[in-house]
Amino acid sequence: MSCWLQSDAHWVSLVIELRHLRYFVAVAGELNVRRAAQRLHVSQPPLRRQIHDLEDELGTKLFDRTNKKLTLTPAGESFLKEARQILAQVQRAAQLAQAASRGEAGQLSIGILPPIGGLFLPPAIRPYESRATASIASCVANLLIPGNNFDCDRLRDADRNP
Repeated sequence: MSCWLQSDAHWVSLVIELRHLRYFVAVAGELNVRRAAQRLHVSQPPLRRQIHDLEDELGTKLFDRTNKKLTLTPAGESFLKEARQILAQVQRAAQLAQAASRGEAGQLSIGILPPIGGLFLPPAIRPYESRATASIASCVANLLIPGNNFDCDRLRDADRNP
C-alpha cells in the first residue's frame, strides 16, 4: 500500500504493506516478539526487521523497548487502532469479492410495470433474500417509469403487512 501525505507543504510517500500491519498488530497484541513470531509462523529476526522498517517508514517509534519489556508508545497505540481497522476492511473486501464470485452479492435490478408489479415482485424476490445477508446483498427494484425508483424494503414491508 502506498499513500501520499502532505506534511509542512511537502508531499511524503509512505510504502506500507499489509504484512507490516499484520506483523505490527501481532506484536502489539502479544507485547512479545517471540510469541508474535510463533503466532505468525515466522522467525524473530525478520519480524523485528519488519517492525523496524515500519517505524522507519512512519518516522516514529511504535514500541518502547527495554531489556524485558515491550510497550506501545502513544503513536503505537494510535497506529494500532487504525491498523486493525485497515486489516478488518481488507478482510471484508476479500469476503465481498468471494461472495460476488459465488453469486451471493451484488445488485439485483428488476423492471416492472405498475400496478401489477406490487403483486408479483415481493414473492419473486423472496428466494434472493434467503440467500443473501443484509450487509452483503443489495436489492433494488427499478420501475420502467422514469424517476420512479424505490428499494426492495418498501416492497418487503408491503408484503409482510398487507
